[in-house]
Amino acid sequence: RHQVAVDYASTVVHQSIFECISMGVTKRGCLAILVALAAYISNGARPAGEDNAMEVDDMVLEDETKVKVATLNTLAVLKSRALPTGMPTFYGNLATKKKTFVKDTVLPRIASLNIDIIALQEIDQESQEDVEAWARENRYEAKHTTAKVTQAGKLTVRDSVYLLVKNPILSVSSCEETTLEHFLTCSLTMHPSGRTIVVKAGHADVGITDSEAAALINVDILLGDMNMKADKFIEKIQPSEENKLPQEKTFDVYPTSPDDYTMYKSQFPYRKLAQAVQNTVSFQALPDGATCDSIQCSDKPAGASKDTKDIYTNTGCCYMPSPQLASQDLQLAQEIHERQLFNAQTTKDTCKYAARVCFPSSTWNAKNVKEEKVLLNVKEEGVRFTSELKKLGVMIGCKESDKTCEDEIDKETLTKLATNGKLVLESGHEDYIAVSKPAQIQNPYLDQKEAILAAGRISGFPSSAWLSDHLLVVADVVFDRGIGQAEFHERRNTFEPQAGITK
Repeated sequence: RHQVAVDYASTVVHQSIFECISMGVTKRGCLAILVALAAYISNGARPAGEDNAMEVDDMVLEDETKVKVATLNTLAVLKSRALPTGMPTFYGNLATKKKTFVKDTVLPRIASLNIDIIALQEIDQESQEDVEAWARENRYEAKHTTAKVTQAGKLTVRDSVYLLVKNPILSVSSCEETTLEHFLTCSLTMHPSGRTIVVKAGHADVGITDSEAAALINVDILLGDMNMKADKFIEKIQPSEENKLPQEKTFDVYPTSPDDYTMYKSQFPYRKLAQAVQNTVSFQALPDGATCDSIQCSDKPAGASKDTKDIYTNTGCCYMPSPQLASQDLQLAQEIHERQLFNAQTTKDTCKYAARVCFPSSTWNAKNVKEEKVLLNVKEEGVRFTSELKKLGVMIGCKESDKTCEDEIDKETLTKLATNGKLVLESGHEDYIAVSKPAQIQNPYLDQKEAILAAGRISGFPSSAWLSDHLLVVADVVFDRGIGQAEFHERRNTFEPQAGITK
């Protein structure tokens, strides 16, 4: 009956009672283990008394049925730059502090919260060595995905998803990666019982697909940034005809309330306009002084049809579908402006983006309408860009020498935008803890939420209070006691020590 307790006690008998407690066992449990071991050794037999025996059994079950889990998108260091398409609040001192955010803030917070399992997303080449070293020093196993390569302006970002698992109460038996999904699926062993749980951690590009949901069939805990609204995420992972999950495979999910958003970020108000500058190199194919009116074709290209995918070559002009020009056939106008060349020496991006800037329409590029209203400080719907197209980059805050609008925006411009309330706040659900029932989520929370939101409302998100656009999501996962108890008694007399446990 007490073989498991004895085996487990042998791993901690030479450690202080305080270290035993730090390993996740209650004070009462540690005392019971040490007393049981001492009695076993001194008497040459199992401790007498059924009550005492049940106390040890209950202690082991109580501690093995609960684990503390968390997930956090740390925001890659190399993505934390004040670019037009990046994070405008990261300039000066904030950008410097971000370089050591994972090492100085995130990892110590994991330790202080005594988290057993955590998924960390966007650990890039600037932070990977810090995570690996911290894990070794703090008795966590660290597993990670193959790095995903993306661009942040002129920089190349290689970031991975990490799964940190606390030893010795848990150990990693095996892990496999699905590179396409940027997810890691690991089989973990809980000690001392040897019970196995499967944890999947990752970062979805555009949400969970049906095939990815189907792969959750054997998963006990799902952690990560899913890039989906709560209702869509819940719908996707519950049993359906599309994902073929059995009806009994349901999940307990946190967070789902609109009061518990996990992502907050302030964005540059001219992201779509910056894309126009980037993709045309400040409209370099146009003549100096070119405006929307001066490059407008008098009529659509000859023979243009929405039923073909022909590329139309103009003679130094762009057909740009203003509401008036496109009133008879908007679909035709949209098709044509995406497939025409200013002249034979240019790419189709020149006219494509000129049309979006010159004649923004709420029916087909509403984001441009919104941005140009802010830029031109107008409220009416019929907004018109009348300045020189080559000066667009400078007008939205890019340096005159930066023709692709990929350098950091200067602090003065950003301060003016923030002061005038023009930075755009985006918030929502993206990060989740999902637990396969009958296991349950208990005591869930967003760590330091109020303090982080209070600071961000003043200076924008992220702020010096928390240098990521995502909050740390934390919860206890409690497994069904009946199942745990059955497994425990089944294994009781055939227990084989796991790695690091000796008889």
